[in-house]
Amino acid sequence: MNLASAWEHIRFFRNRFAMSNSRFLFYMLLGIFAVTIVPFIVLSFYNHPSADDFCYTNQVSRLGFWGTQSDLYMHWSGRYVSNFLLSGISYISIHWMNLATIVQISPLLIFAMLIGSFFYFIHALAGKSLGLTEKSVLVLAIFVSYIANCPSPPEGIYWLTGTVTYQVGGCLLLLFLGSIAKYVRAMSRRERLWLALLLLVLTVVAAGVNEILMSVLAMIFVCASVYVFRSSGAKHRSFFVCLAIAAAVSFFIAITAPGNWVRANSFQHYGLLRTVFMAFYSAAIAMAKWLNAPLLFSSIFVLPVGMCIIRGMNIRKHYHPILIFSLVFLVISICFVPSLWATGTNPPLRAQNFIYLLFVISWFVFVVLFVDYGAHTYNLDAGHIVQFRSMKSVSLMLSIVFLFALCGSRNVQTAWKDWVNGSARAYNQELMERSFVIQESKARGVEDVRVPQLTYIPYTIFFSDIQNNAADWQNVCYAEYAKIHSIYTE
Repeated sequence: MNLASAWEHIRFFRNRFAMSNSRFLFYMLLGIFAVTIVPFIVLSFYNHPSADDFCYTNQVSRLGFWGTQSDLYMHWSGRYVSNFLLSGISYISIHWMNLATIVQISPLLIFAMLIGSFFYFIHALAGKSLGLTEKSVLVLAIFVSYIANCPSPPEGIYWLTGTVTYQVGGCLLLLFLGSIAKYVRAMSRRERLWLALLLLVLTVVAAGVNEILMSVLAMIFVCASVYVFRSSGAKHRSFFVCLAIAAAVSFFIAITAPGNWVRANSFQHYGLLRTVFMAFYSAAIAMAKWLNAPLLFSSIFVLPVGMCIIRGMNIRKHYHPILIFSLVFLVISICFVPSLWATGTNPPLRAQNFIYLLFVISWFVFVVLFVDYGAHTYNLDAGHIVQFRSMKSVSLMLSIVFLFALCGSRNVQTAWKDWVNGSARAYNQELMERSFVIQESKARGVEDVRVPQLTYIPYTIFFSDIQNNAADWQNVCYAEYAKIHSIYTE
């Protein structure tokens, strides 16, 4: 055997080992994903509707589906897509499926939507530079990082109204960004046409989900405008103009809704300068809080795969990391503006879940571009980072993933605790007994029902409950849903 032949044999066994190493990493990460997600899935079956879930159902029951659209737009909110979805779900709960069943299914649908939109986004960016295994590894890493550290699982995963308003918006944003990447890369006219139609629909739909997503889209269009009109040879300029017009019309419809002003008049407002200052301040505090150990560890884990994507995209211009980080900070700050301007307070936790999702994606992009910039500027060979399948890299990644998983996070620990110690089961039993008390009271002709307070609170799935004041808005909505005069706790 000559030297060349021996070297070919060595390369063959090395590549074969590397592939098995990659698959081993994928299966290990899949196991960690299962350990992380299992309690959240199990807790879904103990979930119950609360607060606005009942209010939307009552409204659809009184006014009908289309009447509710008009009433919400005129007196509550210009979020025409969120209103449409929530009214549609309420209509389904009235005519076909019990509301309690819907809220138990919805977390599972959200998990599937998040994973699917993550994969679509990664696939659009990576193209053929990554195989299915590497894309799946990256998707699982990002998904676990998000679920383990999002500000509020109850408001972002289990509370139906908050989930539809904000988590659906996050999925739409990922689909929008991924579709832009695919459109730019599209080779055939037919593919560009389908992607153009998809982008047009996504723009109109995303603009009507929530104000934070609208703000992010506005910033994307501003940045794209600067790029398109400053580049003399920019492609697809006419399509971008059409897309921008569709976005402007959609923004106008959402912003000028009379319901926005009716709702805003019930809050104290900041001035413009104070709003901007508080947005920067709140974004800085939030980012400092979100840059925790699990996210930093998972950043190192994502880095090799991200470098593969960067090489596949063949980026010619390398921007300074300070500029990129400033852009990330500006995007997160803009996300705080709508709530501060309209209500004088920081966004609620359900909205911060959406902002955190955007931050996670932005942070991973920043880390990859930062390393790529350093390698380009100082003429460093980043090839060893790209060697995702090498034994050394896999060992490092496994260590990081295990550290990330074993250290745990408050969300994961609380989910396991709520499941294992039986608080979720007891909470479910108490609410079932409450329903029995209501039905029994109605059978006896009692219209003012007093029920025991909840004693078991599973913090992973619990959002809110009725009060001891029958006039509280939550009590009023619950009583109308239960078809009684009033309800209150002991």
